[in-house]
Amino acid sequence: MICGILQTSYFNIAIQVSLNYISAGLTSVLTYSMPLFLSLMAHYVIPSDRLTTRKSIGIIVGILGLGLAMDIRFSGNPWILLLALSSAISWAISNLIIKQKLQDCDKVQFTTWQMAFGTIGLFICSLLFEHGTTHWNLNAVLYLLFSGIVASALAFVLWTNILSKLEASKASITLLTVPIIGVLSGWLFLHESFKIATLGGIALVLFGIWIVNSKPAAPKAA
Repeated sequence: MICGILQTSYFNIAIQVSLNYISAGLTSVLTYSMPLFLSLMAHYVIPSDRLTTRKSIGIIVGILGLGLAMDIRFSGNPWILLLALSSAISWAISNLIIKQKLQDCDKVQFTTWQMAFGTIGLFICSLLFEHGTTHWNLNAVLYLLFSGIVASALAFVLWTNILSKLEASKASITLLTVPIIGVLSGWLFLHESFKIATLGGIALVLFGIWIVNSKPAAPKAA
């Protein structure tokens, strides 16, 4: 129930509200700062998941690269910026719960329950604040099924499996590739502009992921 409220209800509501006031790029960077918060939380809660200097540098490099790739400008209502940032914190808390308390449970069963409770929260929010008419057609149904089954349910099952097998910092840093894939998809399929700075940002994200997941060189024998 807690993961559903944090990871599905609040996370999505915070993002959707933020997008009405600040750019998608800035929202993405603030939201995908989650690996930093998760790594800090895990450092103090999970004894086997300590945050080293190498991991810290890799995470910071990755987030800076994401900001460069998304071409962000830090401007807007400070409360909206905090709201977008809170989506990352709620996501991190949910992942910490999964990592510490639920990593041995059935992943499909967990995903089913957390999405069910999360959907209830989103449905209540929709009833209270959404207005206008709904137009159902085949495309709308297909998009809804893809978003619910593939992009959400299947993704959650895969993610919880990954999170249960890797350290929190090593697993979460790879999520920085999600908005990067969005940028590349926009360039390939929507013919959006692609700057040199974007390429540099992508390189920094990949470099940050490599730093976190690579092992330090073993000291040479005397």
